[in-house]
Amino acid sequence: MRVVRGSDALDKPLERAVLTVGNFDGLHLGHRAIMATVTERARIHQGIAAVYTFDPHPRKVLQPKRAPRLLTTLDQKLELLERVGVDVVVVETFNESFARLSAEAFVRDVLYARIRPLEVYVGYDFRYGRDREGSMRTLTELGPHLGFSVTIIPEVTVGDRDVNSTLIR
Repeated sequence: MRVVRGSDALDKPLERAVLTVGNFDGLHLGHRAIMATVTERARIHQGIAAVYTFDPHPRKVLQPKRAPRLLTTLDQKLELLERVGVDVVVVETFNESFARLSAEAFVRDVLYARIRPLEVYVGYDFRYGRDREGSMRTLTELGPHLGFSVTIIPEVTVGDRDVNSTLIR
């Protein structure tokens, strides 16, 4: 598995990338459902299963007093991603400058311009961009205009509870 430290370190966009974006702390059942879809779709396209994630966790920068205790270190997360068949992980440094990117700029200037995915898969609660202004709706509107499809992966439940990192913590 290739690890890229920052999207600006990519010398060219990835070939036929199927991408997911998120923190993926702990790589729980919900995350694994997304990874299974991404890796399967990448194989179908004879492309690259790619993950775009952040270090440190955004809340550690934006709300340090409310930052969650992480379930995994970055090295552990990378090891887990490799085990589930991910080909490339882009680890973006999350800092105050990056946090100021608008949702549209993030999609256009980072995801599209630097990675150029064919397909993007995100969890049902995905938010992004300055002040979390970007939602599934904005992503599903922007993606097709830039030439990639967007699919929202529904929540995974165990019993009657949604599986998420907060609940696991």
